[in-house]
Amino acid sequence: MAATLGTLLEADPQTAVREALGDLDAFREAVDCLEAYQQWQPDHVDRRAINTQLQALPCAAEETP
Repeated sequence: MAATLGTLLEADPQTAVREALGDLDAFREAVDCLEAYQQWQPDHVDRRAINTQLQALPCAAEETP
């Protein structure tokens, strides 16, 4: 996907997108891989919420007299 976007960015601005890309099979394959990754990717993890919960827990060092 990055290579395809790089090709588009490096192409002459007057060049049509389809002409700059040439064979669309590689681009379609990259899109398919990206879609598969998105389906596999776990739900968003809220790091700040987890850190807040961890900070609310008493530390083991604080529990001992």
